[in-house]
Amino acid sequence: MNQFEQVAFSLVATGASVYALAQIGLAIRASRWPSVEGEIAQTRLVHRLDADGYTTDYPYVAYRYRVDGRAFRNDRVRYGPSVAPSSILPGVDPAPKNSGEDSLARTYPDGKPVRVYYNPRDPADSVLFLAPDWTVWVILAAGIVFLYAGLHSILGAR
Repeated sequence: MNQFEQVAFSLVATGASVYALAQIGLAIRASRWPSVEGEIAQTRLVHRLDADGYTTDYPYVAYRYRVDGRAFRNDRVRYGPSVAPSSILPGVDPAPKNSGEDSLARTYPDGKPVRVYYNPRDPADSVLFLAPDWTVWVILAAGIVFLYAGLHSILGAR
């Protein structure tokens, strides 16, 4: 690896680590938020095509809640990578597979009561679970390992 690639590698690893730390920080901040009871508004699987044409199913969960008489709706379940409700490109969201959709509907049926943690300064900012998504921890660990490897490579090359 040349020095440019080593620096680029280290910068990408730094970016991944900063992203993960920011998500963890947001989750910690949310742990001090008040909560209200809300309910599940919608659940479904969102299909995404990768560059090779394979589809991956991601669960999408939306919920509604009220704060001081004002109605809100959000789809952030926890901090970390989020799933867009649908694609803006036609044909990218094919019909869902029933088995995954059924499992998701059993876990989050429409109308199911849920605890919603909301930002008192901006009640539209909310989350269902205070712990960040497990992928945040994987991104952080990988970012740290790759940052170490990149810096070791740069500093060891001198």
